[in-house]
Amino acid sequence: MKVKINNITKRERDALVLIGKERESKFPLRISALAKQLEVSMPSVEEIADRLVSKGLVFKSGGMLLLSEDGRKYYSETMMKHRIMETFLTECGVDPDQACRQVSEFDYLLDEISAIKIVKRLGNPDKCPHGFKIVEK
Repeated sequence: MKVKINNITKRERDALVLIGKERESKFPLRISALAKQLEVSMPSVEEIADRLVSKGLVFKSGGMLLLSEDGRKYYSETMMKHRIMETFLTECGVDPDQACRQVSEFDYLLDEISAIKIVKRLGNPDKCPHGFKIVEK
């Protein structure tokens, strides 16, 4: 299931997560809504969207963004890593909301092998501290 995408920036990761969360409600995300949520200008979000399209992670049509199959896989992998690290930090005594914010800064950089080792060390928990499944089926 691993999607081989190197060179994803933090801003691209944030955009993919927002588009992915919108996908969970079965609707594409408007580019203008993404700009507002990322707190960037329309030209900046257009540039981010174009980079994601060129990487094969997003479809862009009529001012709307939707994850491609590879984008959905990348989103799922990133959220799994996020939830694993969030659980780890919480187990170490960090407040769950603070852990979530901190992990959002680096979850996309964590490799799959390390994530698997961490989740095994944690005893293979099913859910993160916020109640979301760590591995979505």
